[in-house]
Amino acid sequence: SSLCKPAHVEYPSPNRKKNGTTVQALLTNQKPGPRVRCLPSESTALATPLIIYCISSMS
Repeated sequence: SSLCKPAHVEYPSPNRKKNGTTVQALLTNQKPGPRVRCLPSESTALATPLIIYCISSMS
């Protein structure tokens, strides 16, 4: 669950309630961001569904 917390902090609440496409677009736009910089590209790709799942379960 610690993986989900940074994602929830980064995205504004309205976007957090939208679908996975919005989340993926934000992830793409935030590649230079600190959270993505800590992870290799492969890990980011694997973490994307997990982040979407966590956000969906929070809504």
